[in-house]
Amino acid sequence: MAKKENSRGSDGVTRLIFVRHGETEENKAKIVQGQKHGKLSEEGLEQAKKVAERLKDEKIDFIYSSDLDRCRHTTQEIIKYHKAPVEYTAEARERSMGVFEGGPRDRFKDAERRRPDYKPEKGESLNELHERARKFIEGILKKHRGKTILISSHGGLVRMVMANLLGMTINDAMDMKIGNTAVSVIEVSPDGCAKAACLNCMKHL
Repeated sequence: MAKKENSRGSDGVTRLIFVRHGETEENKAKIVQGQKHGKLSEEGLEQAKKVAERLKDEKIDFIYSSDLDRCRHTTQEIIKYHKAPVEYTAEARERSMGVFEGGPRDRFKDAERRRPDYKPEKGESLNELHERARKFIEGILKKHRGKTILISSHGGLVRMVMANLLGMTINDAMDMKIGNTAVSVIEVSPDGCAKAACLNCMKHL
């Protein structure tokens, strides 16, 4: 049985709470954002406030946030209820889409987007994102064993973290739905065994 959402890590179990940023104007316009900052829409800001309210009773020990504005502004709503230290980091950024960034989504063919070895010009392949996610999450687990950590990030990065932690293929991870301000909780035991307490939960909306 999954633990309650507001329980703390215990007996060396590390709880990882993932939150995707709120909806952006670029999401609405179907524009490829990648590592461009993006701007929360009015709805996205409301989503951020709602997920912050949902998480207000969590006993969070540390927060990592993508340094891109769409995550930074989502995180700023969450930390209104918390005194945990926050680190804004490029390690938690979305996949770099290179020359496609800022353009219409339909220019980036889905078959190419999902191919693990496909690397957009000046961008990042899924294989590279998967490796970046592995290093990022392994660093967190090593540094914060037995703690509750919140990660405010992006759909692509969260999918690749799940692939690493839950033993999924990149293609299977790409099939996961990660909605705006969706909450996913992964519990990792000291021996490295990970289990999902919840995935893509949007009950706060």
